[in-house]
Amino acid sequence: MKKRGDKSPHAFPLRKKSRGQMKLSFNMIFSLILIVVFLGFGIFAITKFLGMQKATQILNFKTNLQEDVDEIWRSSKGSQEISYTLPSSIKEVCFVDFSKTIREEYGDLTRVNNGFENLAFFPVGSGDGNDATKINHINLEQITLERNPYCVQVKKGKVSMTLSKNYGDALVLIS
Repeated sequence: MKKRGDKSPHAFPLRKKSRGQMKLSFNMIFSLILIVVFLGFGIFAITKFLGMQKATQILNFKTNLQEDVDEIWRSSKGSQEISYTLPSSIKEVCFVDFSKTIREEYGDLTRVNNGFENLAFFPVGSGDGNDATKINHINLEQITLERNPYCVQVKKGKVSMTLSKNYGDALVLIS
């Protein structure tokens, strides 16, 4: 029989093991909770950063397109093929005359019309709130003469179009 003062490793084995297991268990649970919190915060931050990148790409597209249209518009004659980068969620860039009948497959575009837009991203919602804008100095009537809306496909995040203006034209054509 063991004495109470005995320092051997087998003295009161149940009591020591259960206390050690409880401390290890609490530390392990606390560590796992911290890992989950840090991973959650990291995923949240990355998602917000990617969303900001998408909004920046869309804003750059709108600004650069308007600048390029203005440059051609100010000249007496010109033609320029341009290419822009857009988020991969955007499948088409559409020039829309909302005062005319819109092709059935693009009927959703009417949801982004606030009365002044002439450019919209398709599918609707792919621009995360930046789905439509107005581009000044374009000949929308001529652009949408045969197809309304006139849409340009976005391939692998790139969209290419040609801006042109002939002598005597007041506005820029996009094709």
